[in-house]
Amino acid sequence: MKVLLVSHSDGGGGAGRAAHRLLQAFRSTNVNATLAADVRSTHDPQVVPLGSAATQRIRLGMEQLADKVVRPRDPHNYSAAIAGALTSGLTDRTGATVMNLHWTAYGAASIAQMGRIAAPSVWTLHDMWVLGGGEHYYSSGMESRNGSWVLRRKHKHWVAPRILVSPSRWLKDQASASPIVHDWPIRVIPNPIDLDVFRPHDTALAKSQLGMDPATPSILFALTNDLSDRRKGADLLTNALRRLPQAWGEESVDLQIAILGHTQAPDDWPTLPFQTHWLGRTFDDAKVAMAYAAADVVAVPSRMDNLPQVATEAAACGKPVVAFDIGGLPDIVEHRLSGYLARPEDVDDMAYGLKWILSNQDLTIRMGLEARRRAEQAWSFSSVSAQYQEVFREAITQQARRNSK
Repeated sequence: MKVLLVSHSDGGGGAGRAAHRLLQAFRSTNVNATLAADVRSTHDPQVVPLGSAATQRIRLGMEQLADKVVRPRDPHNYSAAIAGALTSGLTDRTGATVMNLHWTAYGAASIAQMGRIAAPSVWTLHDMWVLGGGEHYYSSGMESRNGSWVLRRKHKHWVAPRILVSPSRWLKDQASASPIVHDWPIRVIPNPIDLDVFRPHDTALAKSQLGMDPATPSILFALTNDLSDRRKGADLLTNALRRLPQAWGEESVDLQIAILGHTQAPDDWPTLPFQTHWLGRTFDDAKVAMAYAAADVVAVPSRMDNLPQVATEAAACGKPVVAFDIGGLPDIVEHRLSGYLARPEDVDDMAYGLKWILSNQDLTIRMGLEARRRAEQAWSFSSVSAQYQEVFREAITQQARRNSK
């Protein structure tokens, strides 16, 4: 079996990083695999160009033109998918026997090309785009007026069901309500984590190395997106942080905040009652793991999310996570065992969860150990690779039956 993974990128955003980590998981378990990507941020020899640089510019231009014509409410949350590099020559060039599609926006794959795939294929969901119209995330019944055009093209071209992989139970449930893929086979397999890189380290030492006070408890928030990204909930977190002194009551509270992914506060960033350390932007996993090591607890305030790798990375580093009880976060955080799941968008409850963990050092340590145990059990390279291999064999059998008819 030769596996071809297809992704817009092999790093940068969460989906690209997840695709590359799956490639690493296959490599560690002796699965012959290649990743084809338009944007390559690693120097991995098993990552090959999806298309030429010239055609990439043309494809991206076509997508941008579609945005101007359709005028979606939020272009960053929308993909027309009218252009792509997903041709039969790609499988011929790589000798693939099974294809695994990941996040393919920005001209990586068109809707028509996805429907014409002749090889056995498995589609990994990183957001809701496959399930509905043009948006990558949407609330039930709240797709924009622009989604119907994309939806009609999916109905036209996606005739043969493919096997879907959802990293979270939540996204699997969303698929069951999809007008496109509600009856397609779907398996829940989480994204893998390199547990040798993302592992516990000495917290006080990490704080010192990052210029933080080793003796002061710290809360980490990691976000490579714009801090105004409503879905990621930075505004909810800042409101929760401002409520923390009140949550402590008459007790004095001395905390520090670390923000990974940005070098400085934006102009509209609110004043917080604690010292804030801006750790900068990096996609070096070792440096990211060091930032987690400097945290006593990691906050993930998303309003809507699939299986955010900030939370799985933090857990792998032995850090309790405080998040809202939404999306795929319950797949990561075991409430009051490895972290705290606050009521959705309830900033007072998030403040309580942060205070509850940070006010008891023994509890913080115990939850961190449980978080690491969960990571070793669910997100190891060997476990995730084995589950994907089973699904690939299923896809090969499915395609053979289809071809014999």
